[in-house]
Amino acid sequence: MSPVQPIPSFIPVIGFLDDFLVLFLGAKLLQRIIPADVLAESRQFAEAAETRRKEEVTSSARTVAGLAIATVWLLLAVAASGEIAAYISH
Repeated sequence: MSPVQPIPSFIPVIGFLDDFLVLFLGAKLLQRIIPADVLAESRQFAEAAETRRKEEVTSSARTVAGLAIATVWLLLAVAASGEIAAYISH
């Protein structure tokens, strides 16, 4: 994630910790750099957007479409796993 890789990412767990550290320090730096009035205004916009999102009614079409997509994905994943297992066993 960062252009500087003190620890390679392919090393399990430890390899990603430097990426998280860079992100964390970057977020802290941005909080210090951004003027307080801009940060307060952005937080108000975010709170207003969250309130609008909570007020929206989830439509049944959205739910059905989500379930259909999840079902198709699951079926394809099972089929692909079966194909891979069949290929390996031969």
